[in-house]
Amino acid sequence: MRSPFARFLTAVAATLVLAGCTATEPGQAASSTPATSTPSASVEPTAESTPTDDAVEPAEPEMAFAGDCSQVLTDEDLNVIAPATWTLTDANGPTPASALAGALSCRWDGAGAGVVSVDILPLSLVSDEALATPDIVTCPDGEGPDLCMAELAVGDSWLIAGAGTEDALSAVVGRVGARLIGQHPVAAPLPTGSWAVPDCSVIVDAVRAAGMTDAEPGVQNDSQPYGPLWDALAADGRAGWCGAHQPQEGGISVTLYPGGADRGHEPSGEQFDVDGADRGWITREDAGLSTGVLDAGVNRLTFATSGSLESQDEVLAGILSVLTERTDL
Repeated sequence: MRSPFARFLTAVAATLVLAGCTATEPGQAASSTPATSTPSASVEPTAESTPTDDAVEPAEPEMAFAGDCSQVLTDEDLNVIAPATWTLTDANGPTPASALAGALSCRWDGAGAGVVSVDILPLSLVSDEALATPDIVTCPDGEGPDLCMAELAVGDSWLIAGAGTEDALSAVVGRVGARLIGQHPVAAPLPTGSWAVPDCSVIVDAVRAAGMTDAEPGVQNDSQPYGPLWDALAADGRAGWCGAHQPQEGGISVTLYPGGADRGHEPSGEQFDVDGADRGWITREDAGLSTGVLDAGVNRLTFATSGSLESQDEVLAGILSVLTERTDL
């Protein structure tokens, strides 16, 4: 649900502009007093330099704050937001796509005090539609695990913040937003040999051809990634997801990360060989569940299977085959 609180966040953004875009160091309070001038939907990004013939795209991504979450919000900041023992968790850590895109993800758990999340990505990855939409703020309609979320541009960054209440969200945006001035996150380009993420129907057809002849799109769980950060990465061709299941039998879901090999979390599990993959890891769990990671060239695929999926290896090989045929670069 869109919240009237959105008007307050535009005032926070305007305040950062009127303050002369002065960054605060961690530990200093950032003012979030609403400005009296006409609110702006976002802080104006810094002017882009004019490209030259000698300009070279960066080979490696650069995260805001050098990827250090302790510079995003300090313990003092978090205790101002809500007195509690806050713990930085790994639940929202880097995926291969976010690592390549220079996107920093931080999440803190305050036990009974709730959760605070911050994602910071390069402004260049954000769609024109999102940039043109003022006051991107949503809060859940009722009780539940969902957070109030805000999205806005701050300098060269796109800030995605989440907190349990509107008051907590305003404090997060005010403090993180002030520190973001002067930060310049950079996304690395997708390397040569990256997959072009296909429509899910292409994956489902490959699953059927590999032995799950009656496969239908989707899986019967909540494994599909979602959220503003995922949406931005998927829209830029840096991530994709598809699921397929065979009624009364097994199912499979795959997450695609073009250019994502050797990035993000270190894979775990036993070695696993699949045709078309250079490396593979799998973890077999109870009740016929398994999860794994496959690297093929510069790309990474993660998967989860369930039920009596006897043709798992053939299905994964079939998916890799159609992805290899659709190498983008």
